[in-house]
Amino acid sequence: RVQDTAAPANNLRRGLALGRLPGTVQETPQTIQVIPQEVLVQQNATTLEQALRSNIPSVTVQVGEGNGGMNGDMFRIRAFDAKGDIYVDGLRDFGVYVRDSFNMESVEVLKGPSSQAFGMGTTGAAINTVSKTPRFDDNFYSGTAAVGNADTRRTTIDLNQAVNDKVAVRLNGMFHQSHVEDRDGIQNDRWGIAPSVGLKLGDATNYSLVYFYQNTDRIPDY
Repeated sequence: RVQDTAAPANNLRRGLALGRLPGTVQETPQTIQVIPQEVLVQQNATTLEQALRSNIPSVTVQVGEGNGGMNGDMFRIRAFDAKGDIYVDGLRDFGVYVRDSFNMESVEVLKGPSSQAFGMGTTGAAINTVSKTPRFDDNFYSGTAAVGNADTRRTTIDLNQAVNDKVAVRLNGMFHQSHVEDRDGIQNDRWGIAPSVGLKLGDATNYSLVYFYQNTDRIPDY
C-alpha cells in the first residue's frame, strides 16, 4: 500500500489560503481567480502588478488620477478603487508600495463585493497574496539571475530544508535593480528577505512563523 498527498491539479479543488473562508474555490459562492506559483514562474512576474495585469481581467493600474498618485501599487478592479483591499495571508496589507513577488506562493482574487468576509470596503474585489512557507516533505535549493537593458539586475534565492518530520525552515531573498532606458535619474531598486520556520503540530495542523522585509528606493515617473 502506497499513501501520499499532493495539491490538486485543478485550481477549482484547491482550498483558499483564508481561514475565514473554509472550503475549496469551487465551493465558495463567488467569482475567484487563482494565480498559482507555476504561472508566476513561467511568466517571470516580478511584482504583484505584473501578475494581476497578465492574468486577471478588469484590473487596471492607477497612474496619477485625481490629485496625483502615490508611488506604489494602486489598483482599480471593475472601476472600484482597490488600494485598501490587498491582503497577505488574509490580513489587510496597508500601504502603497511595489509588492515584489519573490515570497508569493500564489495570488487569489475574489471578485465582487466581499465586505461580509473582509469588513468595510472591498467593493470591486479582494486581492490576497499567499506567502511561501516551509515544506516538510521536500528539500530544495533554487535561485534565479537575470540581466537586461537599462542596467537591470535581478537575483532571487529559495532554500527549503526539513530538519526532521516536525520542523522545517525556508529562506527567500531578492535583489532587484533597474533604471529606465534613455532616461536619467529614474530608478527602481529594491531588496528583500523572508526567513520562516514551520512546525508540524499534527496531521492537519501546521504552525508557520514568517518574517518579511522589503526595502525599496524608487523614484515615481508618471
